Amino acid sequence: YNPPYPINYAHLTHSRTSPNLFTELKHDNYFGNKNRFTDPTGSQSYSSGLVIDHLTGWMWYRISSSAVNWTTAISGAEAAVFGGFNDWHLPTERQILDIANYASASGLNYFPFNLASDLWTSTTVPSVTVSARRYITSANGVGGFVKTNTNSYILTRHYYNTSSF
Repeated sequence: YNPPYPINYAHLTHSRTSPNLFTELKHDNYFGNKNRFTDPTGSQSYSSGLVIDHLTGWMWYRISSSAVNWTTAISGAEAAVFGGFNDWHLPTERQILDIANYASASGLNYFPFNLASDLWTSTTVPSVTVSARRYITSANGVGGFVKTNTNSYILTRHYYNTSSF
């Protein structure tokens, strides 16, 4: 078994002196810096809306959509082409929680995401299949929401694969 990238250095810093415990890696990322989040060039300009999370290996399209129902969000994700990639999907509940900053009340309203709206996930509520999980900004967590209601959404895709190295 070969664990997927970035297992060899995907740890956040534990330095008590660092103000960036959530966004600073313990070791250099693929681009040679300690930034957890970078754009595809390794910098932090994000002009394309693309964000690489070097802790999880996911790429995000951080520009949120207008509010749509869950089925439209799923379809929109499947049809999306950004940065030359066409394998985008709606994030799962776990994926969206992995980028939520619990150390502050900001949730996803931090650089580089700067998101203040509630967001759909692809996760259906198991006991109530007419509902899906959504990230609730004000609660910095998730909750069920009827799929015919509307929310914004962001996209994610697996960034790293073994052919990249």
